Amino acid sequence: MLFVFARGMQKADIVDCDLYSFTRQMKIDHATNITSEITEYAYRLFKENYNWSKTIRSIGVRGQIWSLISIGNR
Repeated sequence: MLFVFARGMQKADIVDCDLYSFTRQMKIDHATNITSEITEYAYRLFKENYNWSKTIRSIGVRGQIWSLISIGNR
């Protein structure tokens, strides 16, 4: 089993219906692998930086890998 902990930069890539895209990032002060916490940061970035003038085509979320931990025989 492999655990990935993200820390440092949380990034959100946003593309609207006209294919205009932009990226925003923020620092987080602790490592996490909790999906809901990562989602919260990404949603905050989105809300603070998008004005809803166009519909959204896609949102991508990335975190900087801080640590990989392997447990078990594999």
